[in-house]
Amino acid sequence: MKTKKRTTLILLSLAFAVVALSALAITVAALGSTTSAQSNMFSPTENITARLSEPNWEAAEGIKLVPGKTVKKDPMVTNTSEIDEYVAIRLTFIHENGSVMDSATATELLKWLEIDWSNQWVLIDGALEPNVNHPLVFYYTEIVSPGQTSIPLFNEVYVCNKYDTPALSEEALDFLVGLGQFKIKVEGAAIQTQSFASAADAGRALSGLFPA
Repeated sequence: MKTKKRTTLILLSLAFAVVALSALAITVAALGSTTSAQSNMFSPTENITARLSEPNWEAAEGIKLVPGKTVKKDPMVTNTSEIDEYVAIRLTFIHENGSVMDSATATELLKWLEIDWSNQWVLIDGALEPNVNHPLVFYYTEIVSPGQTSIPLFNEVYVCNKYDTPALSEEALDFLVGLGQFKIKVEGAAIQTQSFASAADAGRALSGLFPA
């Protein structure tokens, strides 16, 4: 029986914060002093290695989210080993203090954020609708060969405004501003392809690699 080779990765994104336009300068100054450095960590196992990255993510833009603004954010996985891999990404929405958002808060948050999810990633654990049940685990539908990088899970995050459908109400804006900083914890997992018939077949095994 073949040994399954695997690795897990963690990428903790810098904080997002939605702010009211009139309070932008004051709020950004306050948030800037509490934002920590981005980390990108992974633990290789049995020659399976990979790298998480977000090449177009700019931390300074993440704390300047205002209604109608789009911020680039593009989590992807690069195969840095010498054999083919299947990969997965897990997303968790957390508060500034590190606590995980409850379902109701995450659902309300994503109601007002538009994320352009790629159809080359398939949600296997968690739910986006009708209510958000996270963490969200997505597996990549293609083999990632040595040196190759996956398509991003998504490319950007957009904050709805009052001209969108649904329109951002004053109540919704108050919720987003009151939420303060939030982070999207991005974790990755990789496993050798030889043990699986397809990416879908590997998906459940990949999901099981993430820590509880």
